[in-house]
Amino acid sequence: MNKGAVSNVVLDTLRNTLMLNLAAVKLKRNKYKQALELCNEIIKKDRMSGKAYYRRAQARLGLKDYDKAIDDLNTAVSNIPNDKNVLDLLNKTKKLKLAYLKREKKDVFQNVSMK
Repeated sequence: MNKGAVSNVVLDTLRNTLMLNLAAVKLKRNKYKQALELCNEIIKKDRMSGKAYYRRAQARLGLKDYDKAIDDLNTAVSNIPNDKNVLDLLNKTKKLKLAYLKREKKDVFQNVSMK
């Protein structure tokens, strides 16, 4: 690799790190759509960034998009298989989705019985 190519790789790595940190800040401030957009941008350039998929899943969880969050977490697990944070969030998201589905089912039956 020549010097220019190495510089580009270093700059891309630095850019991704900064964007991941910014996404983390957006998540802390409940700016889920902004965090999602930052992660999308990272993933476009680096499909192997497990941390970007993890952060995007956090954003999707904040937006209550459980199915896509689970998809992202499964991708994150395949990229960083032993990461406890990813595995914990995957289990939490599955439980939240199940609770959501149970509430929806209950609401449907209550609406039907009221008619």
